[in-house]
Amino acid sequence: PLYSLGYLHGYADGSARVFFALHHLIVDTISWRVLAEDLQAAYEGQALPPKLTSYRQWVDTVSRYETTHRAELPYWLDLLGSAAPLALDKGDGAVSDTELVLDSALTTKLLQRCNAAYHTQINDLLLTAFAYALSDVGGRACNHIMLEGHGREEIATDIDLSRTVGWFTTLFPVALTVEQDLRASIKANKERLRAVPNKGIGFGTLMGYAHPALPSVSFNYLGRFDTDGAADWQPCADPAGMAIAPDNALSHDIGVIAMVQSDQLRCRMYTRFGAAVTGQLAAALQRHLEAVIAHCSQAAAVEYTASDFADVAGESDLSQLPLLHNENTGDWFDMTAVQRAYLMGRLANYEIGNISNHIYNEYSYRQLDVNTLQRALNTLIEQYDVLRTVYSFERLQQRYLPLEQTGPYRIQINDCRGQARKEDTLDAVRERLSHKVYDATSFPLFTFEVSRFDDCDVLHISIDLILLDAQSRQAMFAELNQLYRDPAYRCNPPSISFKDYQEYFKHLEHSRWYAKDKQYWMDKVADMPLRLELPFLVPPESVTAPKFNDHTLFVEGEAWQKFKEQSRKYGVSYSSVLLGLYGSVLSHFSGYREFLITMTVFNRYAMHEEVSRLWGDFTSTNLFHFQGFGSDVLKTLKRAHDTMWQDVDHGLFNGIEVQRELARRHKLDGNKAVSPIVFTGIIGNLLDETDRSFWLDDSEIVEQRDWSAQTSQAWIDLQAIEANGRFMSKWLYVDQLFSPEYVAEMNRLYCALITHLAYADWEAGTDLFQLPARDHALIAQANAAVQATSTGTLFSRCAGRDDAIAVIEGGSGRQFSHAQLRADSAQLARHLVRSEGTDGGLIAILSEKGYNQVAASLAIMQSGHGYLPLHVEWPAGRIDTVLQQGKVRTVLLSAKQAACAEIQATLAGRYRLLVIETLLEQLASDEGLRAQALPQVAPDDLAYVIFTSGSTGVPKGVSISHRGALNTIDAVNQRFSV
Repeated sequence: PLYSLGYLHGYADGSARVFFALHHLIVDTISWRVLAEDLQAAYEGQALPPKLTSYRQWVDTVSRYETTHRAELPYWLDLLGSAAPLALDKGDGAVSDTELVLDSALTTKLLQRCNAAYHTQINDLLLTAFAYALSDVGGRACNHIMLEGHGREEIATDIDLSRTVGWFTTLFPVALTVEQDLRASIKANKERLRAVPNKGIGFGTLMGYAHPALPSVSFNYLGRFDTDGAADWQPCADPAGMAIAPDNALSHDIGVIAMVQSDQLRCRMYTRFGAAVTGQLAAALQRHLEAVIAHCSQAAAVEYTASDFADVAGESDLSQLPLLHNENTGDWFDMTAVQRAYLMGRLANYEIGNISNHIYNEYSYRQLDVNTLQRALNTLIEQYDVLRTVYSFERLQQRYLPLEQTGPYRIQINDCRGQARKEDTLDAVRERLSHKVYDATSFPLFTFEVSRFDDCDVLHISIDLILLDAQSRQAMFAELNQLYRDPAYRCNPPSISFKDYQEYFKHLEHSRWYAKDKQYWMDKVADMPLRLELPFLVPPESVTAPKFNDHTLFVEGEAWQKFKEQSRKYGVSYSSVLLGLYGSVLSHFSGYREFLITMTVFNRYAMHEEVSRLWGDFTSTNLFHFQGFGSDVLKTLKRAHDTMWQDVDHGLFNGIEVQRELARRHKLDGNKAVSPIVFTGIIGNLLDETDRSFWLDDSEIVEQRDWSAQTSQAWIDLQAIEANGRFMSKWLYVDQLFSPEYVAEMNRLYCALITHLAYADWEAGTDLFQLPARDHALIAQANAAVQATSTGTLFSRCAGRDDAIAVIEGGSGRQFSHAQLRADSAQLARHLVRSEGTDGGLIAILSEKGYNQVAASLAIMQSGHGYLPLHVEWPAGRIDTVLQQGKVRTVLLSAKQAACAEIQATLAGRYRLLVIETLLEQLASDEGLRAQALPQVAPDDLAYVIFTSGSTGVPKGVSISHRGALNTIDAVNQRFSV
């Protein structure tokens, strides 16, 4: 056999020994413990535990590892590719050895206290000290070693090795580094060890042990071996003779075997570099072990790293990783995704940029004690670090300024005495503060001013939203109220800070939870529409200094309460109904059946019991895919409910990240918002307390309260707010983009729908957007009045206007006359007749808005076909689906779209692709083609087909005839006197 067993007795203290001699091929360190426990049980007459997985089963599992885990191979190849041999002289290569021992006090600190500093395991700390020792002796900051592990890894669900005897040891390479300081070194080496695939189990089967770059240094920590002489059946440290033959004693140039015995860490070291180097290396290892122990023992709180969160699958798992306060309050720390967007949004190179996201509040008083308010405000600044935050454009980080760098805050008083309250005077202050762009790199990011009139004091407050979210602002105002009213009041800030929260939160990106949420959104991105278009007064990109306006309406108590009851009755949350109705109104006014809405959410994850009391900007976003279903109101709202809550449940991968992915896939302009329509819901009566009572001073004139806000990279932001038992619908919008009447009409319709649904049967299938009777009558009259059209009716109205401008391209400003448009479209139509025939089928157009698109549309209709417009921002997969639905063979596309790799990969070979610019250039000189006759087009022939999402989500085509198109145009012209 490959083992021997003996019983030794006659010791002076009356004890005895059981002596094992087993070949290493059949036993590892853990097996010793299993054997000792089972031998003791058998000796005492106990039944042995049931046999679990056999060693043979384990070997069979490992033999299949190479086939099932080939993806690990690049990791090992990259690691060995960076390995280099030790730059030390071996001399004659003779082996020398030594042992270092840490006393029990240091060992106890190492085992019981040090791992708490960085949430490490003992190996992380031992190997960091070893990295420093190797660097001291060899002169390199990075050294590769071979690390031994126990090898009993969970690589199969049907394997249980807890009581299996055998040799499971793994041996695999790792890189150890010395970073800029000990803190960074411990964290870096910990992360590197956690990144090893399956703890190195696959290295041998994937790479073998003959690779020329295998490190010549080995390290093995065996764990704790208790040698309490008072306890029976414990391992003892008696000399046991030679265990390894001298010619096989050291397979590496340096070998370290560490274990804890008798409460002392012992490190046995062997090298082939002579006694001097061995001694230097051992001394360095001891010195750095003591440094690691001293450093980690002084840590005030745990500092996590990314790998700690790898197995976090949801919010409930956070309790296993408690959040603790870090005293280094002045360090830079990461911003949230929304804070980064707010910071960059104040730059002028972004569409609807050059503004500071902030809120303006106004309160009026018969008399306000400004000195008391100033004292209260400075107390808050002192007690709450977040109010002293500044931001860095270079770092994209934030930090708290120490109090001595901010100084006391002075409230500016605008002396307007000598007159009663005057709105013109107040408007000047409002204009200045409501659109103030703060310098985010400097304190303060808020403004308190008082305009003092003979009959009242008006308090103006402007706060940059990068600083505080809605809940935090409410908490701040509540504290300010307490301090103003009660000089003896003492603030009670939470024991943790927003900085602590952010330092913790950043690690969640490395969790299973984040990976799951990211996959949820990646699965949705392919089918997501892009932003809608609205009737702008000017193009959004032309607005260089956005000015926000607002329109506010209320749904009063009875209707609002019944609306909430109705929502519960039909099994949907009223927040989702408000979102669905917002989408429905925008759909009605834009003509888009589906589009994206940026939904503001306020996520505070339960990583500490005081998170709800924190001040900071916890704002996040989700990207809501609105889809309407016409008269099926309940279906639209139920879909909104289901989609919204599914999105919220996967909010760890936020809306800004989704927008970034959409922009990447569709090669969109990074300076334009993918979804500039925003919904911000603050419901649940969160604002009731501040709405119902005097704030600060009992002399407040409550009815004169006012507020406004602005949001960078947003066209419209609906603030849906429940307060004081009623609903406020406040539409914030860019004043340069929309007329006040247009926004007012949308808001009136929105509130009318809420009121209607408070009393209506949602299952009745009523079209919420039925046109008034007068509009139906007008359209019917127009339909009846239009005469049967002849072939040229669609274009004959341009006759005699050859020099008039037909098309002006928005981007380039180029102008095209009616004569040129008629000539180009007719030539292109003749070419299509010659190449496509006149069967009336569909020909698709994929082009940016401009002259090419217009010329192609007219040409297709003149050729006797109908055109099918494709949106250039649609995913290629959706385009393909629509083309299949329309039975399209030929696509006219712009040169830009033809150059798109995604379009070519999806459409080329399946459809005939014709580049519009190329055709127009070639056909302009084809005089022979001008003789080609064009077909007769009847009024009821197909003009075009528009595809929208059907009720099942599958694209559905709507056919429009020439007569129908003309009738609609004439009706609109008559209705609006065009």
